[in-house]
Amino acid sequence: MIQVNVDNAVILAAGFSSRFVPLCFDLPKGLLPVYGETLIERQIRQLHEVGINDIIVVTGAYAEQFDFLKKKYGITLVFNPDYATKNNFASIYAARDYLGNTMISSSDLFFTKNIFQGTAEHSYYASVFSNGETNQRSLTLDENDKIIGVKYGGKDTWITFGGQAFFTADFSLKLIQAIKPFYDNPEYSNKYWVDFQDADLKGLPMHIKRCDTADIVEFNTLESLWKFDKDFNASEISPTMRRICEELNVENERELSGFEPVRSGNSAVGCSFNLAGRHYKYMITTKK
Repeated sequence: MIQVNVDNAVILAAGFSSRFVPLCFDLPKGLLPVYGETLIERQIRQLHEVGINDIIVVTGAYAEQFDFLKKKYGITLVFNPDYATKNNFASIYAARDYLGNTMISSSDLFFTKNIFQGTAEHSYYASVFSNGETNQRSLTLDENDKIIGVKYGGKDTWITFGGQAFFTADFSLKLIQAIKPFYDNPEYSNKYWVDFQDADLKGLPMHIKRCDTADIVEFNTLESLWKFDKDFNASEISPTMRRICEELNVENERELSGFEPVRSGNSAVGCSFNLAGRHYKYMITTKK
């Protein structure tokens, strides 16, 4: 099959990442420094390594914090005005004028090795094999690794993971056409872009890119990041974490555990956590 050159890359960075309390009250997840390099800058570097230099970052929460990327790397910033009320299909739609043969990624991923590529045969979604039971998006594949069936949950199966994908120009056009009629329908607000593909696997064909589970790391909680990067210090970059530690006289932030968002409706307005066998709640007055 003919390989096509990748035109550009779109990195999705609009979300508030409310599960990642308390740091989500201060900065976007894509700007977390992991092993001395922010997540999004690591991806930009890896994209450059395979010859992809035209990079679009879709912002939302804390959009201004990404401004430095324009001067430093020459990237294009696109603002998603519906980041607070719609799921990631809205970020894909916000970048619709840039979609072609486009690499897609989420800014909060850490790729232990460079899984980007400068050419591709067809649209794909990065996937890993899940041993045992899973509640993730499980795939049925044909002999060529084309996705022919999808369900949530399964056992010993390939699952899509992390949000890294590649769209051919034809796929990009058809995906936007699929999203457009439903964009303003509130019943679709919580949809992911992949939900539109699930609804039409034949019209929006996609293969998988086989990856090892160690290739893609996604940090769902602060504690998961602490385990991955032993030197990560949240207090250095998060005023909220510093305030929590100061108010409780905590010298080592890793004494804190069990962070969970405190919600008001769909919004995170604080966090709860444990310290020395006691449960605490910290509320904020403002948030992005």
